[in-house]
Amino acid sequence: MQYKIAIVGEKDTVYAFGMLGMNVFYTTDAKQGRQVVKDIIKDDYGVIFITENLAQQIPDIIKKYDDEFMPAFILIPSDYDSESIGLQRVQENVQKAVGQNIL
Repeated sequence: MQYKIAIVGEKDTVYAFGMLGMNVFYTTDAKQGRQVVKDIIKDDYGVIFITENLAQQIPDIIKKYDDEFMPAFILIPSDYDSESIGLQRVQENVQKAVGQNIL
């Protein structure tokens, strides 16, 4: 089975990713973002790139899939404010995988 790649977030941040072949989903608020992410999960997406801003607004959904194989949530910085949450998640996952933070 082939899985799809999605990117979800504010239009200014995610617009250009459509040129890379990703399915782009724009959100304007947490309620809409929550529904879009739930719909994407049901539709065989293996990787979901999500802006840090949106991820902070729907942490329960992200957390629910942290220990699952799929979908994999990858946080990307927003155009507005970035708090390096995505980098922090990568460091935590690397530490889980190899036993120490090598980044």
